[in-house]
Amino acid sequence: MVRDELFNELKERFVIYDHNRNKDSEIKCLNDHAAFLRKFPLEKISSMTLEEYCAGNQNHDSFCYWIENILRDGFGNNKTGPMGMYQRFGVGYSRALGDYSSGECRNSRWNARYPGGVTAVFEGVKKELVSLIKASRAHDWRTIEQISYPPLIKYFIAEVYDADNQIPIYKEEHLDNIITQFELSYSDKLNRPEKRDLVFNFYKECYSRGIKASPMIFMWFLYNPVGYRGIIETKYVTRWPNKDISVDTFKPRGTSSPRIRAAKAPTVEEYLRNEFVGKKGEEFVNKYLKSYAESLGFDPTSIEWEREKGRETSPFDFSVKNPSGETFYIEVKTTTSGDSNLNFFLSASEKRFLESNLSNYFLYYVRLLDDPSVEITKGSDLDLAKLSPVSYHYG
Repeated sequence: MVRDELFNELKERFVIYDHNRNKDSEIKCLNDHAAFLRKFPLEKISSMTLEEYCAGNQNHDSFCYWIENILRDGFGNNKTGPMGMYQRFGVGYSRALGDYSSGECRNSRWNARYPGGVTAVFEGVKKELVSLIKASRAHDWRTIEQISYPPLIKYFIAEVYDADNQIPIYKEEHLDNIITQFELSYSDKLNRPEKRDLVFNFYKECYSRGIKASPMIFMWFLYNPVGYRGIIETKYVTRWPNKDISVDTFKPRGTSSPRIRAAKAPTVEEYLRNEFVGKKGEEFVNKYLKSYAESLGFDPTSIEWEREKGRETSPFDFSVKNPSGETFYIEVKTTTSGDSNLNFFLSASEKRFLESNLSNYFLYYVRLLDDPSVEITKGSDLDLAKLSPVSYHYG
């Protein structure tokens, strides 16, 4: 059972989140989920054609496209990094060949299991997909572990076909961080299915104690800034001392021993103040862009404010285009301090987005003083070496 102190803080955060929820996005995700299940029921999986299943052929209504793109908004991130199409889904459409392929020349677990080319692999894919869906509904994790899909993909599919009885969180490091934050277990010997079960039971306890939300909405809350996104997405987790678990440590350069400060979510009061200051900074930039867009080289009609569009969790705050149609992204950071140095925090998703878009990224650093000002820095001019994990501090 979650300690009252931790639960009461969580409930207080949820009340704030619940008041500001984007109901339109929720309805869209629920409708998308229902449409997917109507289009791809268990009974149809065995008779799917390559065209109905495959990604890579510009078919935005295929099984794989729904899984990787349309359903992600509701069921969380299932990106597998640099892993190729054939490793993710077994088969796909090859533009180079102009036909469907299983990537026989590549080192794929699917090809090793089902030698014989695209037809043999696709039959194996459908067979395993049926087993995956049935095992998901039976909570047969042992069978799911043997399925050839990568873990993030297969647990995502399992969630989609059994959404009321699982939690849509798949990355082990995120599960670890939730388990640590809420003291759900002191063991470091849990496998991924056991961790997901543990977090789902945590959700059920919260539901029984008054947080009336579906597993999907509960996941959205946990990943929201008012929830615990900063802790869940942090790379390093400080474990409790003197417990029967391993301790991850980080040694600052040039030191012989680590000095560690655990990651901590802001208090509700801190969150509300930060949210107020952050919103005021974005309002300032919104007015600034509308007034000076042309002189900055932007098309004033192209300005999109993510908060205004209900997309507060985007890894940037504004997008704009230049006259030739090229898109640029603006991240706004706001301070009420008179410090002349740049000093701000980035979430893990904001950091990844910055690193992937350096050439068309701008940081607008707003100082809300008696005479407000904005300092504009190109992404390519930011010293990324100054970024450090928020779960540790030294000095």
